[in-house]
Amino acid sequence: MEALNYFETYRQLSEKYYQLKTDANLQLTRLYIKLAERKKDNEALSYIIKAYETSKQSDNKKLENETAYKLGYAYLELNDIELALKYFHKYYDYCQQENDNEGFSQASEALAICYQKKENVEQTSEYLTKCLQRVSNKIGDNQYARACSTLGFIEATLGHYDSAIESSSKAYSIALVNSNTDLNRNRVLYGIVNGLKLRSIFIDYIDQMNICNLIEWKSTRLENYLKN
Repeated sequence: MEALNYFETYRQLSEKYYQLKTDANLQLTRLYIKLAERKKDNEALSYIIKAYETSKQSDNKKLENETAYKLGYAYLELNDIELALKYFHKYYDYCQQENDNEGFSQASEALAICYQKKENVEQTSEYLTKCLQRVSNKIGDNQYARACSTLGFIEATLGHYDSAIESSSKAYSIALVNSNTDLNRNRVLYGIVNGLKLRSIFIDYIDQMNICNLIEWKSTRLENYLKN
């Protein structure tokens, strides 16, 4: 907070000096983001809003749009989907213009999550498909794996288990080969999706059993019981 006070004074004093003012805004944006990361809910939001407003004066479009992405997530965490979409779209357009594939993947994923919350299946699929098409020439790449993982998760929530298994399997395989940080997440997702697909078959089987058979199965747990 003490550093923040000095940089705010620095910005005030540098108002007439373009280079110094730009530097002050860059430093303030960085500090506001750090403060936002240490706060929660509305207090965190107030700092990230300050960071975004300051970044717009920094004459650094990359910083401005990356901060817009962070602001979008702050609104998403507060379940303000419309405002989250506004800032995610801004970042999406910037990354598309700059051919920033990594940023484009992140923005596409964020937009898909928002549209999923709005129960807009068409838009959800559209942004994830665009993301996969963008990185289709990098099938073994972590960006491709991330897109597949998100697509698998959303397809699972929609009950499309076959396509969810296919997507999550790709994400898990790539993460396993590359030993990236998403390995455990993708492993768990792949297992859950397979379990969800089998759940309906299991429930149908249970519905067909009488109570005596069900108690017997619960008691014995023989591996070949369901096959009999």
